[in-house]
Formats: sequence, C-alpha cells, structure tokens
Amino acid sequence: MNLQMLESFDINTLKGMVTNLMSENEMIKIQLSEKNKQYDNLKKEHDKLYFDWKTYKNVFENKKNLSSFNQWFDINCEEADGDPAPTEINILYHNYVKWSIEFGIIYLNKKQFRDKLTEWQKKSKYGLYWESKKSPGQNELSNGYGIHMKFNLKLKE
Repeated sequence: MNLQMLESFDINTLKGMVTNLMSENEMIKIQLSEKNKQYDNLKKEHDKLYFDWKTYKNVFENKKNLSSFNQWFDINCEEADGDPAPTEINILYHNYVKWSIEFGIIYLNKKQFRDKLTEWQKKSKYGLYWESKKSPGQNELSNGYGIHMKFNLKLKE
C-alpha cells in the first residue's frame, strides 16, 4: 500500500484491518501449534513403534542366534565321566528341542546342535575322539562314530 491509499482510509477502517490481521495471525499461530502437537504425537508414536520393532528384532535375532543352545546347555546339562562317553546325541537333541518348544525358542537344526556339542567336547577335559565311519576291528571310540556320536554330558535331574 502506498501513502495515498492509506490517507483515503479513515482511522477506524485501519484499526479494523489491523485487528483482522492480528486475528488471522493468531489463528495461524493456533493452527501451527495444533499441527506441531500432532507432529509431536506422531513422532512419539513412531519412536515407540520403532523401539518396539528394534526390541522384537533383537529378541528374535537372539532366539535365532545360538544363545538358545547356551541357555539350554547351562540349565539342563552337566559333565559326566565315562569312557566311552555316556550320552548319545539323539537323547540330548530330543531334550533340547522339547525344551526350546516349551519356552517358545527357535531351536537349532541337528547339524548346528551337533557342531555346538562337538565344540564343547573338544574343549572339555575329555577331548573329542570320533570318526565318521567305524572301521573293522576298531574298538569303540570315546565319542562314537558317524551319526552315533556320544558326549561326556548327562541331563540334570
């Protein structure tokens, strides 16, 4: 607006225009404030959902991870003397699967389970004495042969 236009308005008209502009400005501030609150609420909801998803993902990964084996092992197994080793893999695996299902934990397949037990057996004071096939005239090895593996473990009662 230029000066000539302003002079053509009377003071009351100008006051009215200023009041309208202030009212519009206040309305815009209120609308922005409401939008900011909506945004904040959506952001909080997003952050919570993201946190829940990350938590679930971590739990799922841990369950999928080999920690289920370690938990089962610590709770259910103890070392057992014996030569040959006293407990067959099938007995241990059956107990492990049953325990995993009972607690809703994803369990390892039998090969992964055998690999974990084999790692433990190698590191144990008994060592690992196993072959993939039984040779003719061979004495029974401490940890068996082929699919008939045995471990120096027993299930806790």
